[in-house]
Amino acid sequence: MSSRKRKNRKKINHSPVSKAQRYVRGSFEPVYALSEARSSLTGNDLVTFGRWLGNVDHRVLSARLFFPKRLKSFEVAYLKKLDNDLLPLWYQGLFSGFSECIKKLLEVKSRIQEKVLTNNSKDAIFLLDEFENEFGISYWSISLKIALISVSKGLEGQKQYTQDILEGQGKNIPGFVIYNISIRAEDKVSPPRYYQMIDQLFEVNDLSGDLSSYLNYRLRDVIRIEFGEEALFSFVSSDPLFDQYEFFVKYLIDLTFQGKTSKGWIECCYEVFKVTGDERLLKVLSVNSGAPFLETIPLSETTVRDSVLAGNLENRTYELKDQEEAFELEFFFPQIDDVKIWPKGALSMMSLPTDEGEDYALTLFKYGMIFETLDVGQWLGGVASLYITPKESEKRKCNFNRFFWNKGLDSFGMYSDILNFNQYLFDFLIDKRPESLSIRWHKFWSDINESVTVFDGVYEQMSLQNRLLVDIESLIRNDRFDEALGLAKKAKAQRLSFDELALIKMIIDISLRSGDIRSALISVVDQYFDRPEMVRKLPFLKVHEKIDKMFRRRFSGIIELSIFYDIVTEIFGEDVSNLRAYAYEDYLISIGINKPSEWQPRQGQDRRKEVYFFRNVCVKEVMQFSIFFSSSKQLQEERIRICNLLIELDPESSEVYENELRALVRNSHIQSAVKQLQQSKISIEENEIRRWAQEAFVQDFSRLKELIKSGQNIAGYDFRESLLEAIKNKRIDKSIFEIPDNEAGQLLQDMVTQIIREAYLNQENGLDCYLSMRIRHGTLSGQLRNPVEEERLITKKTLDGDAYQINNYWKERLIGRLRDEQIDKIMTSLESFSRRFDDKVSYIAEELIQIRRIEKESGLFIPVINNVYILNLAQDIENGITFNEFVERCFSIFWYTVDNDLQSVRQFFSQDVKPDFHKIFSDLELDVSVLAEDEFVSNLRDASRLCFTKLTSALDRVSEWFELPKPATEIIFEIDELIEIGLESVRALHSDFNPNIEKNIQGIPPLQNALNMFSDIFFIIFENIYRHSGCVDSDQVYISTKIEGGTISVRVENDLEMNEFRLGSTIDKLNGIRNRIYGSSYSNQLSIEGGSGFFKLRKLCDPDGKISQPVEFGVEKNRFYVVVKSPISIITSEKV
Repeated sequence: MSSRKRKNRKKINHSPVSKAQRYVRGSFEPVYALSEARSSLTGNDLVTFGRWLGNVDHRVLSARLFFPKRLKSFEVAYLKKLDNDLLPLWYQGLFSGFSECIKKLLEVKSRIQEKVLTNNSKDAIFLLDEFENEFGISYWSISLKIALISVSKGLEGQKQYTQDILEGQGKNIPGFVIYNISIRAEDKVSPPRYYQMIDQLFEVNDLSGDLSSYLNYRLRDVIRIEFGEEALFSFVSSDPLFDQYEFFVKYLIDLTFQGKTSKGWIECCYEVFKVTGDERLLKVLSVNSGAPFLETIPLSETTVRDSVLAGNLENRTYELKDQEEAFELEFFFPQIDDVKIWPKGALSMMSLPTDEGEDYALTLFKYGMIFETLDVGQWLGGVASLYITPKESEKRKCNFNRFFWNKGLDSFGMYSDILNFNQYLFDFLIDKRPESLSIRWHKFWSDINESVTVFDGVYEQMSLQNRLLVDIESLIRNDRFDEALGLAKKAKAQRLSFDELALIKMIIDISLRSGDIRSALISVVDQYFDRPEMVRKLPFLKVHEKIDKMFRRRFSGIIELSIFYDIVTEIFGEDVSNLRAYAYEDYLISIGINKPSEWQPRQGQDRRKEVYFFRNVCVKEVMQFSIFFSSSKQLQEERIRICNLLIELDPESSEVYENELRALVRNSHIQSAVKQLQQSKISIEENEIRRWAQEAFVQDFSRLKELIKSGQNIAGYDFRESLLEAIKNKRIDKSIFEIPDNEAGQLLQDMVTQIIREAYLNQENGLDCYLSMRIRHGTLSGQLRNPVEEERLITKKTLDGDAYQINNYWKERLIGRLRDEQIDKIMTSLESFSRRFDDKVSYIAEELIQIRRIEKESGLFIPVINNVYILNLAQDIENGITFNEFVERCFSIFWYTVDNDLQSVRQFFSQDVKPDFHKIFSDLELDVSVLAEDEFVSNLRDASRLCFTKLTSALDRVSEWFELPKPATEIIFEIDELIEIGLESVRALHSDFNPNIEKNIQGIPPLQNALNMFSDIFFIIFENIYRHSGCVDSDQVYISTKIEGGTISVRVENDLEMNEFRLGSTIDKLNGIRNRIYGSSYSNQLSIEGGSGFFKLRKLCDPDGKISQPVEFGVEKNRFYVVVKSPISIITSEKV
C-alpha cells in the first residue's frame, strides 16, 4: 500500500454512529455491544443508529438481537439506561427501521384476532406458526399460542407445548415468565388466584426494584414505573423486537391516561405511526393532539346502543351498552363450561346486580387476561373489570381501556380530565352522527356540567325510562335535590324504570351531592336489607369515601353506622374494623347501655337492623375492644346472652342461634377439658390453618389432579411396593425417593411445603406463635429464673439495660466478714453469673426454641420434609383422596416432623442445657472459693448448690412441655360429663330449665370420640323434655345406661303432666313418628326442621346403620322414655 493511501486513510474521521455500528457488527456479545453502543449516542444519532439496525443488509445481526428462534436465545439483560429525553429518539429510530416487520406483526395480529373471534383456533395457530418461522418467537407469540392451545386442545395440549418450549431452559427469567403464563391460562386458576400466586412469588423471592417493575409487566400486564421509566426500559430493551413494540404502545397509552405525555413522546408516536399505521397510536395522537387525527379514525357502529336507549330491544338495560364487537364475541370462545353460556350472554349477564353477575364478569375477565396479546383481550378485560371492581377510581381506567382497545372511534368509555378531549370528541361525533342517541347519552353522563339540551331533537326518541333518568339527573345538576329525590322515589315505588339499580344509586347519589351524608348512609343500608343479593353493586364504598371524622362524631349514635362498617369490612374487604368497633360502642352509649345483653325493646326501631346488629356486629371480634369485658370467658358469656336475645327477636332463625349456642357451650367445655387434660404447650390452630389452606390451595389441588390426569405422574403405583421390597433386601436406592422433575411434582411439593410452613410459622395460628406465647414470652425465663431468684443469686438489669444491679442481699451478709475488695470481686462474679445465666436463657428462647430459618439458623424445630412423605402423599392423590383428606395428611406429616423435633429438644435439655448451667454454677463457686476462705462463703456456696438442684427440677418440667398435644379426638369424657355438657347446652337456651336428675350410670368406661355425638343427643332429649313435658319448673329426669352385646344404650325418662286426651294424642303422634323413622322416607326428614329430633337421634346414634333400632321411645306409666343405642366400638377408650 502506498504511503499516500496510508496517509489518506488516517484522515478518515468516523462519526459516533459509524463507530457504534462497527462495534455492534463485530461483537460476539451483541446485547452487551448494543448497550454500550446506544449509550454512546445522543440526539438524532440515536434515530439514525436505530434505523440502521433494521437495515436488510444486517438481518443476521438483527436476528440475534431481536428475533430469537429459541427461548434459550432470550436474553434478559439490564442495558445501560438512556435518559428519559433520549428514549423517544431511540424508539423512533428503532421502530422506523423495523417498520416493515411491525406492519407484518399488526397484519398477523388482525388476522389471528379474526380467527379467534370466529372460534377458529386451528387456523389462528397456523398463522402464528408461519409468523414465528419468519420472525422467531417472543413473549407475545408464546403467550398467544398458550392461550390458543388452551381453548382448543385443553390443559394437556397447553402443558405439552409449554413443556416443549421450556425444555432445557433451566432457572432463568424467560422460563419463569413462560411457566407462570402457562399457569395463568389454566381453567382452574381464577384471576384472583393467579394474582395471589404472583404476589406470593414476589414476597417469597423478595423481588423488588427494577426487576420487580419488569416482572410486574410481564406477569400482570401492568406498567409500574416506581423506579423511573429509564430502569424499566433498560430491561425491556433486551426483549425481542415485537415485545419491545407492544410495551412501547402500552406505555404511551398509560402515559396518556396519566396525562404525562411529553412533546418528545408525542413526536416519537407520530413518526412511528407514519411508518406503521398502528390505529392505537392514532388514538394516542388524537387524545393528545386532537383534530388532525380524529378524521382518520373510522367511527364505531352505534345502531345497537341507539336501539337500546330508544327501548326497541326488549329486556336490555342501558347499562349493557353493547357494541357491534360485543355481538361478534359470541364466537370468541368455545362454550364456557362453568357458566354454560356464550360470551355474548355473559356480556349481558354481567350487569346483573348480584354475585352471579360478578361471576360472569370474572369469566370474561379470565379470557381477556389470557388473550391480553390481542386488542380484543385488552378490550374484554376493560369491559369485565367495570363489573368486578366497586371502586370508582379503578373504573375510570377500565373505561379508558375500552376506548383505546375498541375498534374504531367510540364515545363510550371516555372521561373528562385530559386536555378537554372529551368535549372535543363528543362535538366531533355529534357532528358526524347527529341522529345517534348513544353519543349524546354518553356526552350527557360523562360531564356533570352538561345540560339536557344535548338531547335537543332526539329527546322524544328515548324510552320513557331513560328520559326519567335524564330528568332526575338534570334536577340534581340544577341543585333541585328535593324534586330530584321525590321523582326518583316515585319512579322506584311505581316501577317506572326497568333499571332499579340505577334508580337506587341515583337516590343515594342525590343525598351525597346535596351533602346529606346521613341520608345516603341510611339509604344504602336500607337497600341492603331490601335487596341483599345486590349488595356488591350498591355504592357502599362511595358513601364510605364521604364519611369523615366529623360525621362519625355527629351521627355516632345511629345503628346504621355500625351495620354500614360491618358490611364494608366483611363484604367489601376494607379494613375498617376499628371504625366498626367504635360505632358499636357509640350506639350502645346512645341507647344508655354498656353491653348488648342489657338491650330493651324500643318503639320505632327497625327490627331487621336490630337483628343484624346483634347477629353480626355484637360478636367477640368486635366486643373484645370494649372496656366492659376483661376476659374471653366474659365475651363468650355475653355472646351466649346475645344468642338468647336473638331467639326472641328473630324466631324464624332460631335454629341458627341455637346451633351457635350449642357451639359456644361445647367450645367452652372443650377448652376446659383440654386445659385439664393437655399438659403440653405445643399446639397449632388446625381449624384456622385448614380454612387458610382451603382458600389458598383448593384450586391448586384441582389443578394438580388435572396435571396428573394429563399424564404427569409423581409416584408410580408400585412406589410403596418398591420401597418395601428395597427395605426387605436391605438395599435402598436413593432414586426411589426422588420427586420427578415435572410440574405436577413441583406443584405438590410447593403445596405441601407451604402448608407445613404455615403450620410452623403462621404468626397467629402456627407452632411458632404457640412457642412464643406459651414458652418464649416470659414463661421459660420465669420457670428457670425462679430457683435462682428464690436463693437471691441473680439480680435484674439496671434501667439503662447494660449492667446488673448490685446484689445487696449477699453484699450485706459479707460486709464485716470480708475485705471490701473481696466483696467487690464477689459482686462482680455474681453480676457475671447473672449475665451468663440470663444470656443462656435468652439464647435458648431466642435462638433455639425457634423454627429454623435464615434468621434463626440454630432453631431446633426444623421444617424439613422427607421426600418419602411427599411420594406417599402423591400416590394417595393418584388414588383419589379428597382435598380435605390431603390437608389432613399434611397435618400428619407436620406432627410427625414436629415429634422428631420435640425429641431433639428434650435430648437437648438433657445433654446440653443441664451441663451448660452446671458450668455456670461451678464457675461461680470456683470464683468465690478463690476469693475467700470457705468458711466465709459457705452460705453462698450452699445456696448455689441448692439452687442448681432446684434448677435441675425446673429443667425437667420444662422438658416435659415439649410433648405432642393429644389430638381432640383422643380427649376422653366420662358419661356424666357428657350429660352435663348436653344439659348446659339447653340451659344456655333456657336458663329456667333446672331438672332434678337421677343417674344410674355405673359400669360405663370413659368415652372418646363422643363429645359431639353425645352433646347433641342429650341436647335433643333435654330440649324435648323442656318443651313437651308440661312441668318445666320441677322436671324429674331419670338416666340409666348399660352395655350389652357390643352396644351402649342410654335410657332417659321424664314425668309427664297432661290429661288423658292430650296423652292419647301424644301417643298417636309418637306412633306416626316411629313409622316414619323406620320407613323409606327417613333420610328426607333429616333436613326438615321442627319435629325432626328423633330422626336426628337415629342418625347420631348409628351413622353406619349397624343397629336395627337405634332409637326407641314411647310412654309408660305417665312417663315419656327414649332409649338411644350406639356401637361401643366407636366411642370407648378401652376394651369392654
